[in-house]
Amino acid sequence: MRRNDLPPPAVSGVRVIRLPSVYPVYARGFGASLAAVDAWVEGLPGVTTLGRAGLFAHDNTHHALVMGQAFARCLRPDATIDAAAWQAERDSFRGHVVED
Repeated sequence: MRRNDLPPPAVSGVRVIRLPSVYPVYARGFGASLAAVDAWVEGLPGVTTLGRAGLFAHDNTHHALVMGQAFARCLRPDATIDAAAWQAERDSFRGHVVED
């Protein structure tokens, strides 16, 4: 979805970091930092975090796709986010079970 009121992004560079494993190990107490970042992002109009890394939900790929579809359902025709619906969707993600 293109928003006409936003300027095209200016890419200043690309950096690739290859990790030896796909699931990160978080420090104890990371929840407080996550809550702070999440609250900050919620205060940015028209911005959200999404997917495994953005929601700290290290689920399977099909779960990440479900998250994207859920977010799309929360977008209004004017491209604003229905915050209550998005929060309900996010709460539902807690029921995802990783399948190896």
